[in-house]
Amino acid sequence: MIRLTVKQLFLLKMTLGVVIANAAGRTLADGISFSGRWDGAFIYSFLPLTCIVVMQWILLSDYLPKWWMITGLIGCVISASVMGTINFYVPDQIFRLIIRELNIFNNTLMGILVALPQWFVLKHKRGYMWVLANGIGWLLSAAYRNSIFYQQHDFWRISISETSFIPVGLSLSLYLYSYVYKVNTQEIH
Repeated sequence: MIRLTVKQLFLLKMTLGVVIANAAGRTLADGISFSGRWDGAFIYSFLPLTCIVVMQWILLSDYLPKWWMITGLIGCVISASVMGTINFYVPDQIFRLIIRELNIFNNTLMGILVALPQWFVLKHKRGYMWVLANGIGWLLSAAYRNSIFYQQHDFWRISISETSFIPVGLSLSLYLYSYVYKVNTQEIH
């Protein structure tokens, strides 16, 4: 019988939570019709990010700062607005030419921007690491997801697409574990 440690169980729950929350956000976005490139990019960024922030709050509300949800939603609006603006201003010809690179850049920027407002509520808890964890996690997920273009078989495309949010989930989970562990050890002392 395999027995998971507290850290392994936490990382598993949070990583799966991010993957499921992102899938829920993408599913919600698929059900919404939009008229242009700006609102489409906004919706496809805002809904998954919002689901991830809500999931973090549901699972960790006892440990996270009280303004976590509000600053997270502000970050979602900022990030989605920038994604919509980039999509609106990049011409179709350039977009098609550098779609992989632009996707990786957009996801990295999206991860950084969504975390920036939360940095301010992390007070002395190395908030810059939260922003870095988001940026790196979204970068790795986008790079992994872009490997779909090189896969010839549907099985591999679907597998990569569905598992591509594990890196961002793991990155966020590692930071949140260190945050929760520090909060618990400070409460004990």
